[in-house]
Amino acid sequence: MNGDPDSSNPGYMIDFAKAVFEPKGIKVDYALMPWKRALYEVRKGNNDCVVGAYESEAPGFLFPDEH
Repeated sequence: MNGDPDSSNPGYMIDFAKAVFEPKGIKVDYALMPWKRALYEVRKGNNDCVVGAYESEAPGFLFPDEH
């Protein structure tokens, strides 16, 4: 799903996010960080999302009705 942000292949979820958002002028700035910190940063509003979260790990986050 996701991997090294400095790689030429950072992962299909990152490729997908860039394909969706960058044509609309929204920059995708992907970085790796410890999982608990990533969740914390999203909760604080410093980041917009985490890749690969489950509803049980991130209560209160928005999730689609269908995967």
